[in-house]
Amino acid sequence: MHAVSSIVSREDTIIVASISCIFGLGNPEDFKKLSIELEIGKKITRQKLIHRLIEMQYERNDQVLEQGRFRVRGDVIDIVPSYEDDIIRIELETEFIRRIREVHLITGDVKSTIDRITLYPSRQYVVPEEKQKERWDR
Repeated sequence: MHAVSSIVSREDTIIVASISCIFGLGNPEDFKKLSIELEIGKKITRQKLIHRLIEMQYERNDQVLEQGRFRVRGDVIDIVPSYEDDIIRIELETEFIRRIREVHLITGDVKSTIDRITLYPSRQYVVPEEKQKERWDR
């Protein structure tokens, strides 16, 4: 997952892999299209952010927080991307992002405050909703 997120977000990425790995990869454009950019001050409701995370194949689990899952506690949403080892904590205020922090998964210590972050889907095999509908309409 780290490799896929690097491919779509950086121009200086080189991946060395077998042909079977390369051809097994989902569509990078679909992966990128399902990403979401979050930044302090961005207007987004709690419900909309939760809905987007589910579209991105994150699993809501308010008990056990691990890679590919998120939890919701009031206006705080903790996300653990499947390509990272730490929590991305989004703090909302009414309909805006008030703060974004990187938090240590085990200790809960705040590692840094972030102004902007792009979250990528939880899995590399993703299909945008419009493509799913297109397949069903055939």
